[in-house]
Amino acid sequence: MPEPRSHFVTCRLQWLLCAFVALLLAITLKLTLTQVTDHYQSDTLSTASRLKSQFQQMETFLEAMRGQAEERLRSNPQSALTQQLYGALRENGDQGFALDRVPANLPKGLSGNLTGLGPLPAPGSQRAARLHLALSLSPLLSTASKLLGDKVGWLYFTGVDDFVYLYPWVPASQFHFRRNIYLKSYWQDALKQKEKSLHATVSRPYEDFAGAGQMITLSQPIVKDQVLVGVISIDVLLSRLEQLLRESTPGIGTLFLVNQHQQILASSNQEVDFVPKPSTARDGYHWQQGAFQFQYAIPDTELTLLHRIPLPSLLWALLCQSAPTLIALFFMAWAVLANLKSRRLNRQLDYLSRHDALTGAFNRHYFDEFERRHQQRGGSLGVIMFDCDHFKQV
Repeated sequence: MPEPRSHFVTCRLQWLLCAFVALLLAITLKLTLTQVTDHYQSDTLSTASRLKSQFQQMETFLEAMRGQAEERLRSNPQSALTQQLYGALRENGDQGFALDRVPANLPKGLSGNLTGLGPLPAPGSQRAARLHLALSLSPLLSTASKLLGDKVGWLYFTGVDDFVYLYPWVPASQFHFRRNIYLKSYWQDALKQKEKSLHATVSRPYEDFAGAGQMITLSQPIVKDQVLVGVISIDVLLSRLEQLLRESTPGIGTLFLVNQHQQILASSNQEVDFVPKPSTARDGYHWQQGAFQFQYAIPDTELTLLHRIPLPSLLWALLCQSAPTLIALFFMAWAVLANLKSRRLNRQLDYLSRHDALTGAFNRHYFDEFERRHQQRGGSLGVIMFDCDHFKQV
């Protein structure tokens, strides 16, 4: 049989091959993981950029409306437009007043509906001035609604003295001012922010009074002499945010939009049961809360975008992405192992061709080859042969 040394060398080569293939496999999976996570991170950052752009656009309109409102507070909020709209306000008994009939000579879509409690205030009163202030925002509300489109639900001005100017226009029978509006988070947050801020306040999620569904509100307070006059707000439907996340979701995993209170505002997969926990933002994906997670705080907002990838989904993505390399490694290992096996078989066949199968002694073929090699070198050869009787007993 083959020498033990040859068998040992073959085993060593096989183990070295397995270790080499395992090393190549680890390097391949590591590089693939980096490529996959970089790709998904790029997609997540792109979605965050879109969200940031939308919220910045809303904040721009809010800042423009606040600037106009505070400028009019310093001068005179009345104008030809506000006087015309104010003259169209009508009282409706115990329900207060509303702008249910917009003057026909005004451009379509210019006005919203102003509804409030109590009788119409006397001309020249402080409340009348605030109603004129709200009505003066009509052109900006109309422009913002056209440019923002279906990204937003409502745009409105809420006064401190029981009225709201809501755009786009809906009849008072569908929505009328109620005092429990002041209990909504957008108003409570505005009370805490009486000083000017570079960014709008983002409310907690709540159910819309007008029946549009769950929403959040971006708000900016209007202040005169350190006294709150009202709040300008833009409502963002959570269903619209969920649609944006579903359209932008990377190939695997789930996107979550989280507010500053660690509440999920929207997700790309509504069936996912996940409660985010506060954590320090780090670069790249990390194992957190049972999944690989990438966290990105959207600049200039109070929002955070999370991308979570379950481990099985990530492994499947790695296998699919690195499949060509894995197949090449498999065939390379198979070819090397086949070569080692072929060499081992050849050595066995060579051994059997020169040795007796029973005793392991050299046979005639070996001596013939031995004689031929010595004759080629010009040497002489002598052979002593003897017969041993009853050797089998040995």
